[in-house]
Amino acid sequence: MTATSPASLPRRLPIWSWPILALVAIILILIIVLAAYPVPVDAPIAPENDGAGAGQTEPSWTGLLREWLPATGGEFDPKLANLGYQLFFDPVMSGDNSRACATCHNPDYAFSDPNPVSLKPDGTPGRRHAPGLWNVAFNQSLFWDGRASSLEEQVKMVIADPNELDQNPDDLVKEIEAIPAYDSQFKALFPDGVTTDNIALALATFERTLVSDGSAFDEYASGQHVVDALTAQQRRGLGLFRSAGTRCFECHSAPNFTDSNFAVTGVPDQGRNDTGKQGQPYAFKTPTLRNVALRAAFFHNGAVTTLDGVVKHYAEDSQAFKLAALDRRVAGFTLTDSERRDLVAFLFALTDETIPEKYWAVNYVDKAGRVVIPSSAPSGLKLTSDVPPNPARAALAEVSAAPHDRPDCQKFSGSNVLTVKAGESIQAAVDCAASGDTVEVEPGVYHERVVIDQNGITLRGKADEPAACPLRADDGRFPEGDDAPKWPVLDGDSNGDGKYDLTDAVIASGSDFKMEMFIARNYTGNGVLVEGARNVTLRHVYANDTGLYGVYPVHSTGVLLECNVVTLAHDAGVYVGQSKDIVMRNNLAYDNVAGMEIENSVNAEAYGNEAWGNTGGLLIFVLPNLTSKVSTGMNIHDNYVHDNNRPKKDAAPGSLVALVPTGTGMFIMGNDNAEITNNRLENNDSFGIALVSLYQAFKQEKIASAGVGPLPENNHIYGNTYSGNGSSPDPAVGKAGLPGADVLWDTRGSGNTFDEANAATFPPVLPSKNAPGLVQRMVSNLWAILSKLL
Repeated sequence: MTATSPASLPRRLPIWSWPILALVAIILILIIVLAAYPVPVDAPIAPENDGAGAGQTEPSWTGLLREWLPATGGEFDPKLANLGYQLFFDPVMSGDNSRACATCHNPDYAFSDPNPVSLKPDGTPGRRHAPGLWNVAFNQSLFWDGRASSLEEQVKMVIADPNELDQNPDDLVKEIEAIPAYDSQFKALFPDGVTTDNIALALATFERTLVSDGSAFDEYASGQHVVDALTAQQRRGLGLFRSAGTRCFECHSAPNFTDSNFAVTGVPDQGRNDTGKQGQPYAFKTPTLRNVALRAAFFHNGAVTTLDGVVKHYAEDSQAFKLAALDRRVAGFTLTDSERRDLVAFLFALTDETIPEKYWAVNYVDKAGRVVIPSSAPSGLKLTSDVPPNPARAALAEVSAAPHDRPDCQKFSGSNVLTVKAGESIQAAVDCAASGDTVEVEPGVYHERVVIDQNGITLRGKADEPAACPLRADDGRFPEGDDAPKWPVLDGDSNGDGKYDLTDAVIASGSDFKMEMFIARNYTGNGVLVEGARNVTLRHVYANDTGLYGVYPVHSTGVLLECNVVTLAHDAGVYVGQSKDIVMRNNLAYDNVAGMEIENSVNAEAYGNEAWGNTGGLLIFVLPNLTSKVSTGMNIHDNYVHDNNRPKKDAAPGSLVALVPTGTGMFIMGNDNAEITNNRLENNDSFGIALVSLYQAFKQEKIASAGVGPLPENNHIYGNTYSGNGSSPDPAVGKAGLPGADVLWDTRGSGNTFDEANAATFPPVLPSKNAPGLVQRMVSNLWAILSKLL
């Protein structure tokens, strides 16, 4: 045998190296696990469904002519609608043959219930007031709590509900089959004849013809706005309806006067929490206001029986609600008696009981297109007819007969520039203007609210173009006294007694709108509100103490905000929300709660702005329960955000900015796809930049029911400069488990990267865009796991 030499034997590693190898192996495994750990991501929202931007029809003559959402259901079949109409009024639908759908949805009361609470089959009060059926064709969810996702589903629920029709569906099929007039129609329309599904489809088809879109407001929106459509009182009410003082339009948006969302408005009842689905307690669906003046009771519990009472609820009574947090838009307000009457008068202008002509092939409308109540039913059962006439019709006639504004336009004829002299009415000139005209206002003080709904109007102060953008004095503020520019002044303190008696300086909905070289001061709602417009320019506007917002475009597309100066706003000074294609540049905001804010918007560039002396400097948010569901595509660069340490004692009650920590530089919440670079952030006591999820401000059930993505994703924060941030953070920052710093991240969201030199950050090591994707995911997942454990 040949001996094996020691050199040919495999070498053994020293025993002391085994722990090192084990540690290396553990680290490698940890790296692999961290890199492969599944990262939560938000469900994508298609651009066509994001809800941001203007929704006008084209061509349009005013900015109030809006696109309707697509109606639910298939093609219109008049024979099927006629069948549904007969079933709707026939008591055969109920278990005891005493009640029809029309019992709780009476046509004379806007297809809602004349009773405050709908009655059970035994005649005792039920739980909720039956909602109206006008424009249900546009509803994506049904019932006050949204528990049905289609009209067909809703019909079947009502049939079987023991508190409603209390009918066994199988028994109903047999009863209807036994009625020749019904059986022949079903067999002609459906191969399988009478079924529960076919009954539901027929009723839903009838209900989808109940479209109200021809009211006095619609005439106004189409361009018939000066003389023939709205009364002077209704026009004033429309201004109040769109005011930030009342905030009605934020939930009841045109054209259907609902955002189809759910909100806590201060009416007791568990609401969506009763549906068996995940929802927000005490939140109810926002109803349409179409034909609201004909309803006999309001809210889901019918507790209020007049429109005056509804206004009082939102103005005062809602604030006593303590069962859950009210929606931030339900913040209470103050109106004079005449303003309250104006607001109610506008709601009467939403009345139209004629269905569109495309549905007139049915057999149930009169010559004007109104649905008539049948004299008999195919079943031969007696129709319920003991409902008194609707007393609201007398009030409707009285409101509609009120006088109209008829401005004297002779002095403005023959010119594309309408000049307003001191002491004259700006509104009168606006009412005489046509698309392409400029209303030029000479210096002076004007105590009025100006409403501009025509497209293509320029509102300009007659003054030389200022040299600086934005215009400011040596102390960084807007020049006052003798140094102030000679611009016209819109002043909401009509009596000079320090009691502001006007809500908004300017409310505009017209597209291609431009406003420049104006001072707005002393209003309770907004400085300049632009809603639902395309191509908006607000330039050289100085807003001082104008309520919630200074300049405030919302639901608009193509927005330019430049050279504006805003101070003493109780919410945000320079604001744009639910809009797209935005440029916000060279604006100045100081001594506000929030200096500048971009909310639920798409594609915005903000640069050259300065925000100082506010509670928070620059906010970029996505918030729940708004029509727009996204915040994405931000390019935020070359801004100066400093010394934003103002106590938030002036914040509007219930507003989200009341939650913003004192000492906030930039606050990015739930936003996706932002580049934030080359900004200067100095001396903000809580943090320079914070990137967080919606979970920092909202409970999970509210987020889940709102359809928004809560996570910030794919944001890159880099190349900014920092100094003196985080030295004395607001206690709310510590409560969230975060320290003061230049850059804060709550570790939520995927694809976020940070490349900041000489910045104090939390967590101390952040994912870098320059690192391999494997390393980025590893760092992100490490902090996400640790934050959950801690």
